Parts: sequence; structure tokens; C-alpha cells
Amino acid sequence: MKCSEPPTTPVPVRYRAGVVGESRRVVHPAVLEWDGAIYLARCGEPLPVSQVEVEPHGMPCMKCAALLSLGVAPAHGRRGVRMVGGVIEAA
Repeated sequence: MKCSEPPTTPVPVRYRAGVVGESRRVVHPAVLEWDGAIYLARCGEPLPVSQVEVEPHGMPCMKCAALLSLGVAPAHGRRGVRMVGGVIEAA
């Protein structure tokens, strides 16, 4: 791994309070991607670094949990994201 590459070890992240409704503040196992601008969850959801917190406690993302239990490969690197007017969105 080069110094400029983010680590690929998943960390538990969720949206910060006030960014989304409480029902969407679930914990995702995610890795930093796209030059450290987003965390990409195992379920494929792109989570902007500026909108999340590292939090090991809380309700887990059910899709991430199901994929983990089935042994399905992570979505990391498979779901495209793009910057549109300074906003990160799924491609």
C-alpha cells in the first residue's frame, strides 16, 4: 500500500446527528475510498466523510449484516460514485 492510499480495513461509521433522520443513522462497516472523500459501506452506500462519525455502537445496517452473514464480497470498488457540484452521489 502506498502512503497516499487509504487503509482498506473496515471501520464502523454512521451519519452524524442532524444529517439524516434517526432511522437512517445505522452503523455500516465501511472503508475509505476515492482519495479519502467517502467511506464506502459493505452494502454499497457511499458515505461522505464530512457527514459521518466513527461509531461502533448502534443499530447495524441490515443489508450490511445480511451480506456479512452470507459471506458476500464487499461492494468496495464496485459501486461508482461521482462529484456533482461539490456533492458526492452514486453513479
